[in-house]
Amino acid sequence: MTARSRLLAVLFVAVASVAASAADKPELSFSLNGYPSPERMRLNLTLGPGEMKAVRVYSLPSKTLLGVFTNSDEPEPVERSEWFKSTFPANQRGPRFPAAAFAFKRGGSVTLSPDRPAPDDRAIAVYVYGSWPKANAANGVEEREELFTVNTNPRNFHFTISRSGDDTVVNIIE
Repeated sequence: MTARSRLLAVLFVAVASVAASAADKPELSFSLNGYPSPERMRLNLTLGPGEMKAVRVYSLPSKTLLGVFTNSDEPEPVERSEWFKSTFPANQRGPRFPAAAFAFKRGGSVTLSPDRPAPDDRAIAVYVYGSWPKANAANGVEEREELFTVNTNPRNFHFTISRSGDDTVVNIIE
C-alpha cells in the first residue's frame, strides 16, 4: 500500500467517523399548538425525536405562564431539579399552575388548558430545555435552554410552531 493510498484510507475513515457522529447527535423537534376555547385556551405539545427535559410557554408582553411540560421519564423528576426550583419558585406556583408531566418519547402528546392570555399580549415565548447539538461540546451536545419568540394573533392566540433541527416553522391561524 502506498503512502497516498494509506492517507486516502485514513481520510475515508475520518470522514465516515464524523458522518456517523453527526447522525448520532440528537435532533430536537416538537410541535406546539395553541388554540382558543370558550373560557381558557388549549396548548398542545407533540414531541418528535430528541432529548428534551422541559418546555415552558409564556404569553408576552405580560409574561403570563401558559404552560410547563416536563419529562416524567427522567431518573430524577424534573420538578425536583435545581433548574425547576429556580425557574418556578414554590411561592409562584398557585393552585392553577399549568403543568403536565409525561414521558418525553417521540410521538408523545399532551394538552393543557391554561387561562387565556392577557388581552394586550401579542406573542409567545417558548423555552425548550434539553440536549442541543454543539460542535465543540463533549459528545457533540450541550444541555441548555433555547428560546423561541413568536408573534401571534392577539384576538384568538391560534398558532402552531414546529421545530425540527435548526428549522422553526410558525403558522398564525386567523
